[in-house]
Amino acid sequence: MAPAGPDYSADAYAYAGWEAVPAIFLKQAIVNPYWGNLVKHHIIDWEFNKKAADKTWEGAAGFISAFIAS
Repeated sequence: MAPAGPDYSADAYAYAGWEAVPAIFLKQAIVNPYWGNLVKHHIIDWEFNKKAADKTWEGAAGFISAFIAS
């Protein structure tokens, strides 16, 4: 029986160390669409409602945006 969950064996990126945390968040947003949609929802909510009370996904969204920009 195949293990449940995403298969990372074909991914050549090294996810070791703290500097890889933004890459891990981006990978999770791609591999696990539900998690990625939660982060995207936070970004869209913040864009249209600057006083949004939910700050749960703020860090993940910032990490992903900074990683993509760099």
